[in-house]
Amino acid sequence: VASISKWITSFGVLKLVEQGKLDLDKPVDDYLTRWHLPESEFDNKKVTVRKLLSHSSGLIDDLGYDGFSPNETLQTIEESLTKASDTEYSDGVTIVGYEPGSKYMYSGAGYTILQLLIEEISGKSFQEYMTQEVLEPLKMENSTFVLTEKRNIQLAQIFRNDGTTREMNKFTALAAASLFTTSADLSKFLEANISSNAVLFKETITKMTTPETFINTIGVYGLGPHLYSQNDTKS
Repeated sequence: VASISKWITSFGVLKLVEQGKLDLDKPVDDYLTRWHLPESEFDNKKVTVRKLLSHSSGLIDDLGYDGFSPNETLQTIEESLTKASDTEYSDGVTIVGYEPGSKYMYSGAGYTILQLLIEEISGKSFQEYMTQEVLEPLKMENSTFVLTEKRNIQLAQIFRNDGTTREMNKFTALAAASLFTTSADLSKFLEANISSNAVLFKETITKMTTPETFINTIGVYGLGPHLYSQNDTKS
């Protein structure tokens, strides 16, 4: 579901582009006030919305988020971007570590930056914006990024290795990892990618599915959608 979470987030980002509130090729730091990319040997001005969407921003966090148990305190977005604490295999630091645009490298933190960007540009919480501008127009009535905002949603049980169950984790990184949805709602979203829909123009959908990032000559990511999978890439 993490790939779909990012893909749906890209709908929200590109809606702001269509509205003229966001430029795909402007430095993302120019839009942010609550947090900024830390200094490195590379030029942060080359980190654009386009490159964040397509995992070619130069970020080397390699983050996949585990989330927080119900009794744990959530990090703020700014805290998570500075050093995410809900990860087992990454140091959790969001920093540019290679030349932006030069190659593909998966970045969960890139989508947390986009989550922050949506909040800064829209003036709304990520959950509120995505619900109003994407989920509701697509009639995805059983989908949410924040479980407490949709208490009637029916969840599958999560089993531990010993056969016991646990409650669902909660996330700071909503855009990257926190979509809760159903197969019926997913079918509505997939249909929106191949037909007229209430969120994005057809021309925008075409741009989304045009390869932006490559491994050798194979396009792996567009502006959000994961176009190709192989064993050594993350989804």
